[in-house]
Amino acid sequence: MDSLINLAESLPSLFSDLLDFMNSLQHILQLMQEGRLLQAEALFNQLSESDAADPQALHLGGVIAMRLEQLGVALQRIDQAIVRDHRNAEFHNTRGAILMELERFPESFAAFSVALQINPGYLEANRNRGLPLLKAGQYEGAERAFREALEQFSSDLESWLFLAEAQLGQKNYVGTVNSIQQSLRLDPHCPKAHLVLIRTLISGEYFLAAEEALSKAQQICERHPEYIELRAVLLSKTEKFSEAIPLYQALIDNSSGSFNIKILLAAALLKTDRISEFHQLLEVIIKEQSQDSQLLNGLADILKKHQLLNEASAIYQSVLSVEPNHHLARIGLAEIDYERGKFPEAFNVIETLRKAGVRNLRLCLLEARLAIAQGHSDLAIRHLRHLVADDPNHVEGCRLLTEELLKVSVVVGAVAGMGSPRRLRLEEALLSCQRGLSHADNQELLYLQAKTLYALQRPQEAIVILSRLEQEATDARVVQLLGQCQLEMGTIEESRVSFQQALQRDPNSAPAHYHLAISGEMNHGEERIEDLQNRLQDDQLSARHKSLLWMALGRAHDANKHYEEAFDAYLQGNQLKPRPDFTNPEQQRLADHQHFVSEIAAVFDCDFYEQRIEMGHQSKLPVFIVGMPRSGTTLTEQILSSHTHVYGAGELQEVGAWPMQIERMIRTRPANYPDAARELDHHQIMQLASRHERFLAGHAPSALRIVDKMPTNFLHLGLIGLLFPNAKIIHCLRDPRDIAVSCLRQNLDWPFCDLEQLGPYITAYQNIMQHWKSTIPNANAINSAEATYHADLSALPPRPNDLLTTQAQNEAVIYGTQDATIRALEEVYRLA
Repeated sequence: MDSLINLAESLPSLFSDLLDFMNSLQHILQLMQEGRLLQAEALFNQLSESDAADPQALHLGGVIAMRLEQLGVALQRIDQAIVRDHRNAEFHNTRGAILMELERFPESFAAFSVALQINPGYLEANRNRGLPLLKAGQYEGAERAFREALEQFSSDLESWLFLAEAQLGQKNYVGTVNSIQQSLRLDPHCPKAHLVLIRTLISGEYFLAAEEALSKAQQICERHPEYIELRAVLLSKTEKFSEAIPLYQALIDNSSGSFNIKILLAAALLKTDRISEFHQLLEVIIKEQSQDSQLLNGLADILKKHQLLNEASAIYQSVLSVEPNHHLARIGLAEIDYERGKFPEAFNVIETLRKAGVRNLRLCLLEARLAIAQGHSDLAIRHLRHLVADDPNHVEGCRLLTEELLKVSVVVGAVAGMGSPRRLRLEEALLSCQRGLSHADNQELLYLQAKTLYALQRPQEAIVILSRLEQEATDARVVQLLGQCQLEMGTIEESRVSFQQALQRDPNSAPAHYHLAISGEMNHGEERIEDLQNRLQDDQLSARHKSLLWMALGRAHDANKHYEEAFDAYLQGNQLKPRPDFTNPEQQRLADHQHFVSEIAAVFDCDFYEQRIEMGHQSKLPVFIVGMPRSGTTLTEQILSSHTHVYGAGELQEVGAWPMQIERMIRTRPANYPDAARELDHHQIMQLASRHERFLAGHAPSALRIVDKMPTNFLHLGLIGLLFPNAKIIHCLRDPRDIAVSCLRQNLDWPFCDLEQLGPYITAYQNIMQHWKSTIPNANAINSAEATYHADLSALPPRPNDLLTTQAQNEAVIYGTQDATIRALEEVYRLA
């Protein structure tokens, strides 16, 4: 009873204390709202002396300390509040905000997530959960978090704006614009939404749309410093530097100009040749930022971009004098070494940085450029693959990767068969283009995309891209490639027009001169011959371009019946083409044609097949057309593929890759091909054959016969006989002299461009074909198809024949007649 009396007597005092406490909290909140944070902090300290344990007071104290940027104190107070009330979602939300300011992003994300577990309907925590991911550059995760928030709160303006920022970080400009438009539906007068929209359009280089967005936002944002900055940036991007300079200066004069604004002003002064003002501003910037290595390094980067290499180098050196391990400054110096052609010095810097564990996109790009400059395409591709894996939308990385993949995929006269290494490289090149183009509508990438499609035998798709580029670009390469695609499609007249337009844009375009010549141009007069001869006097021409001009000149002489001059021109053009490295023992071995085919014949003899009589795939799907280049393989394939059940797959490279695959497959002993073929067991033979049959069937699943017309598969008929003893083989024949002349007139690689090699090569080819006719299981299936067209050699000087070895001339055997050709094709038709 006494305790109840005491409680009743103390109640007025308790209510008075509680009222005082609540009034104090209300006063603190009012001071915070008025921005009088120091007074609010003092009042909080007084309050905490009387009641240090109240969680609401501790939370309020944490918010005050956070706004005063006393983040350690703020976190301590919030943690104390959570200890006293761990189920309060607001406390965890505030803790997440403090941790985010401390850049402890994983802990911040976890704190916001706890707040949501306690109260799933808490709007602020839903919105905030994506912010640490956004600040950490984890844009995809941030986008997911903001989308989850919008599933509950679809009308939350801030969440839409944060989603737009996350999409912009991924360079998803279309998505960003869509999110901003949704924000503007919610609040058409939101300045932040308008500014993010303008920034997005400028970043994506949609300059006309950015100009329109600036105009629409003028009344809402014109006094906003960021609006003025964006106007100036757009003027700079559209090369209106004289108009941009006053805007930058106004921002600086009004103390709204950051370091970046001064840098942009410096760049604009450079572009307008106001050199003295540029140097004055540069001195001011360096003086202001003398202790800030990061900003100085950024300045040096911009100077380097504008080719002020000496000034940039000096600033990088000053950064390193203050901070010797500043790796970005070291990379900057290495980039300058690269620009100056000092490759060993640049490489030494890279090695030092790699040993120190430095890994970033800029270093990766520099390594790739060094590899390209030194002709190491495979190494460059490796670096560029790492680069685009880390940043799939890196435009320069995508462009360089595409170029290098195209470079290593060049095989004259060979089709990129499905699944072949060459086709895989080309498909990767196409994907690389598409990645880059998803970020920016880049003309160079569009051109490379068309070039890749042409290499993939998709000229129609390439023409669509090139027709669009032709209207926008003045580059002769675009029209020249368009002509090649048209030539491939059989629209000869259109291709000639394109090649002529390419030459109007660039009269020195060697590829355009060559392709105009092979398209059967009508203007082969003396004027044309003189023009090509004059162009060949240019010492700056690359060996490749000089070779193409010689070939074009040969065609012009041919058309005018100047056969001796034509032949000289063809020889000159072909002599400029790359040859094997004969100091390399492996390449030297392959260059000895007779020895190489003798090695093959020694392995694939009659005994070899008698011991493996039950091996091999019984499929009749493959048909192989073989022979020398220019012997009629293409025409033969065209005739065959006109049958409804026959599919012409072109010149596939898969059979040529078998020797290397066999060397990797065998486990009994290390051996090179052809000797390695002896070690193949039944399982390995069936594995290789089944894989190839599946590959062929992928081209045309309903076809009964699939034709591979790679001429040089004659070298691999031994393997074909082993893997596919029921396969049909069609051997195309042509007079060796015709073949030699025809090869020399084409843009073919070694050995077909080397007249001295053609004789031994033809002899070796004839010998190995004779060998196959008496050994392989398919011997009875080899049908000889003789080409019935011949070059007119009557006016040709005697030298071409003399240069063909006597053995090749004497042993040239024509196996069949036109009737044999028809019988061979009828046989395939009948089997189909």
